[in-house]
Amino acid sequence: MNTKLWDEVCETNPNDTKHVGQRGGFTAIDAYSQIHRATEVFGSIGIGWGYAVDWDYNIPGVVTADLNFWYLLGKTRGEFQVSGACGLTGKPSVDSDAKKKALTDGITKALSYLGFNADVFLGKFDDNKYLAEVTEKYREHLQTIEQWVDVLNRADNQEKLHELFGSAWMDHKNNESGQATLKEVYDLRKSFFEDKK
Repeated sequence: MNTKLWDEVCETNPNDTKHVGQRGGFTAIDAYSQIHRATEVFGSIGIGWGYAVDWDYNIPGVVTADLNFWYLLGKTRGEFQVSGACGLTGKPSVDSDAKKKALTDGITKALSYLGFNADVFLGKFDDNKYLAEVTEKYREHLQTIEQWVDVLNRADNQEKLHELFGSAWMDHKNNESGQATLKEVYDLRKSFFEDKK
């Protein structure tokens, strides 16, 4: 069946998305959740999938990452070209992360062409009924994130945070659904520390 891969990877956990207020507002997918999913499906980057990149500065003020993207499905190798881009200037100065952003844009586009997170790119997250259905499906996972937010909110200093985080994680790691929350936990910890600076 030609859509087997697409059907396997098209659905998105709402917790792997964020709302972007630019250009009238839209839902964006977390790039690292896509990379994690690609690794689950194809294997480690550089072994089961990967890319070669050429940098292009022909458009004034823009860096373009031209990717030759490849992946393996069983013994079959797929390969195609895709480009990502980013402006070189930010506010108020040069964007030092422009190349990284252009590369991420290219990877996200490549994976989306294979069907990864297609529900986001097809605009299904703008449909309240669909969003309610997919949110309910991942409800247990979302609750685990709420638990970690609660842990972080109760931590008034770094020592207390480590104490709470350590005991909570040990209790939670035995729950299979909790394994998928490791990245979010570290993101929350990072945000907590940055907010306290």
